[in-house]
Amino acid sequence: MNMFQNHKLRSKARSAARSKQWGQAANWYSKLCAQRHPSVKDLIQFGHALKEDGQLDKALEVYLRAANAHPYNVDAQRQVGIFLKIRGHRQEAATYFARALAIDSKLSDIRDELSSVGVNDDAALDAYHLRGGLAGGDAKKKPFNLLTRLRTALPLKQARAAARRMAWPQAEENYRKILKQDPDQVRCLVQCGHALREQGKAEEAVDCYRRALLLTPRDPDIYIYLGAALKHLGRIDSALGAYLAAWRLRPGLPAAVQEIRAISGDLEDGQIAELSGMYLRVDPSQHDGTVPVSNENRGRQLSEVSGLDREQSAIFKFLAGSLAYKE
Repeated sequence: MNMFQNHKLRSKARSAARSKQWGQAANWYSKLCAQRHPSVKDLIQFGHALKEDGQLDKALEVYLRAANAHPYNVDAQRQVGIFLKIRGHRQEAATYFARALAIDSKLSDIRDELSSVGVNDDAALDAYHLRGGLAGGDAKKKPFNLLTRLRTALPLKQARAAARRMAWPQAEENYRKILKQDPDQVRCLVQCGHALREQGKAEEAVDCYRRALLLTPRDPDIYIYLGAALKHLGRIDSALGAYLAAWRLRPGLPAAVQEIRAISGDLEDGQIAELSGMYLRVDPSQHDGTVPVSNENRGRQLSEVSGLDREQSAIFKFLAGSLAYKE
């Protein structure tokens, strides 16, 4: 589909939406979003049209698709959170509000939304940040951009040189220059987090690690770094959650085992597995009706319980894969 066709479809969709002909708007947005890489704005507007047309289960699927495909888009995370909150899924809403806050920790409106669903303290927020990171999949790599590579080459060289000299403020400054040009650079986010930790800026380091986890939520090493920063802040329970996530993703990981035992005692591997399952599982009392089960062939995944309506099933289908852990 070429740019002219996209523009034509978008114009028809917007015209129908302005006339509140939501079914027609949804139809045009459906065609626009059928292409391989639809824009996040088109996906969100498609979700809005479906919602206004009363197709709530389909609207949720589209909102979730936008949030997962664009983990660094605040509005995509916000729209899922608002929709789930309105539908009564408060804890699932908190998960997506936490994802939005991981993108930009200064968003006061997102903090207000979290407060409105009962997340009012650091411990609760840390738990939802952890779940929010795990709720996504690895972001697709962007196509190679020569101009961006050229613009970031010098600050990358300077950042690495500063880190080798342990000149952490200079390292931070240069990593931030890179991230301003290319915010999806996971390695630079992690290295910036390290530079911040070395300066005692643990809270800012936590922000960097969380942003990295939105892009690559299956990297156990980043959970170790996150746990260290949270531990530095005195949030021991939250640090334990991060270490348990690391262990769950890579059972027996020495760094995770060491930290878990330092906090919770000299546990055996089986006890750590049980503890991680208890800490990281989806609460079966939640509205989406999901419970974790073991499957010897597929590892730890979520099993759908009976009696879910179509909207609840949509939430389940999205979270079932993203909250699965290998044994």
